[in-house]
Amino acid sequence: MKNNWPKYFIGPLLSILIYFYFDQLSADQRIFLAIFIAVIFNWLLTDIPLFLTGIFGVTSAVLFGVVGPNEALSPFAHPIIFLFMGGYILAQGFQKTGLDKKITSKILDLSFIKGNYFKVSLCFIFISYFFSMWISNTATTALMLPLILGLFSKNENLPKKDMSLLLIFVAFASSIGGITTPVGSTPNAIALGLLNTNSIEYPSFIEWIFKLLPISLTLLCFLFFIVYIKVDKKVEIQTDHQVFKIFKKDLYLILVFLLVVALWTLPGITKILAPSLINSQIIKSMNTGVVAILGSCLLFIFPLEEKTKILEISDLNKIDWPSLLLFGAGLSLGKILFSCGLASIISSKLILLFDNYSFFTVMSIIFCFTIFFTEISSNTATANILIPIIISICLKLGLSPLYPVIFVATACSLAFMLPVATPPNAIVYGTGHINKNTMIKYGLILNILSIIVLAFAFNFYN
Repeated sequence: MKNNWPKYFIGPLLSILIYFYFDQLSADQRIFLAIFIAVIFNWLLTDIPLFLTGIFGVTSAVLFGVVGPNEALSPFAHPIIFLFMGGYILAQGFQKTGLDKKITSKILDLSFIKGNYFKVSLCFIFISYFFSMWISNTATTALMLPLILGLFSKNENLPKKDMSLLLIFVAFASSIGGITTPVGSTPNAIALGLLNTNSIEYPSFIEWIFKLLPISLTLLCFLFFIVYIKVDKKVEIQTDHQVFKIFKKDLYLILVFLLVVALWTLPGITKILAPSLINSQIIKSMNTGVVAILGSCLLFIFPLEEKTKILEISDLNKIDWPSLLLFGAGLSLGKILFSCGLASIISSKLILLFDNYSFFTVMSIIFCFTIFFTEISSNTATANILIPIIISICLKLGLSPLYPVIFVATACSLAFMLPVATPPNAIVYGTGHINKNTMIKYGLILNILSIIVLAFAFNFYN
């Protein structure tokens, strides 16, 4: 087995060189730049877990006196963290009760869909797209995976390439659906958190949907068109005709889920339909993170009359805690980047570099860079690196960072070519049924289409 341990020393060595090379910076700026470069190197080029690298960067900044512990650690309790925690817990409720499987099987068993592989494929893609809006693209892909593998185990006549295609397209659909709501994808949370940290007004839950839904639907239509071309319309298959019984826990879970979604969207709807009520205490207090945690708590309480609840304490072990810690680390590193003045310096250099280009041209280049850079890192790492710089550039130019940040966060979720790019890609690739060249081929097509759609939408909204 090849020994890879020397690469773990490259990051620290690079940090030392950075510290001594940029002697024109202040001591705190040199220290944090060295730390930040080491974090980026480890995120991109080592197998150290992302959240550990992020936490190491935050704690190092505290130990070297760049920032105080309260300022460094407070982002780990940001409401956006609790928004995603609630989303993960809700997803665990769906998985434990099997409600996701019941809903999907019921749809696939509809008379106008049942038995036709092309229609079944479209259903899997649309279900993945829709679910990923509410329980994250990562959780959705994990929920769909056993259903798709089960379908192919019952239909041995289907070629392996069809399984590879469907798994790839479901991962793509989950990524596309995830951009539609704040809770759908991790870069969305990072964007909202950093906007909030810098006291920049960010969109409500419903406003985010109104802005991003046209983009996601456009990309979904492109994906449907690819499926239309590639999947045989005449292939007949056997679907799962198992009759699922709806239990009381399922009904409670549906009610809690609908309650959470209603409360998430209520402030935005109020702002549109009854703006005079937007400043009322009850509407102002409906923070998305608080609502998500409130709904999650109900899953450990209901049904009241039964000893076994929808979720038990042991189910918390299955929550994606590393991702939550990575969110906190990313928000903290971004905040320190601003507080020590490095974000301002970096943005000034970039402004000079692109001085002769229009802002639209610069943003289009950034969308392209973001999508292809995400292919070799991860969407979370890319968002943590780029979004603080985008905010600083906009503030220096006297422009609102709102749309640039939202669209860059969206671009971070629209990398489709390689397994490392997004969690949905990584999940389906881990099955061993994926043809990597097929993923690259169709991923490249969607990458290019995503750049065009983002550039067009950004120009329209601005």
